[in-house]
Amino acid sequence: LNAPWYRQGYVGLRQAAVSPMYESRPGWWIAKELGNRLGVGEHFDWPDARAYVDARLRAAGLDVAEARREGV
Repeated sequence: LNAPWYRQGYVGLRQAAVSPMYESRPGWWIAKELGNRLGVGEHFDWPDARAYVDARLRAAGLDVAEARREGV
């Protein structure tokens, strides 16, 4: 999910091409950890990447199952 200031938002569902290397972490995990450490973790209540994407899509009036059926 992305919405740059100069364009309309868009959605792209992708599968990982390779496994993460070393101790790298995905962006959703970093945001969740920062929120927890700053005391605002209740705003970052996703347990995993799928829940994060579902939450973002629901906020836009979409859902993953529909996106997979319709294609994006």
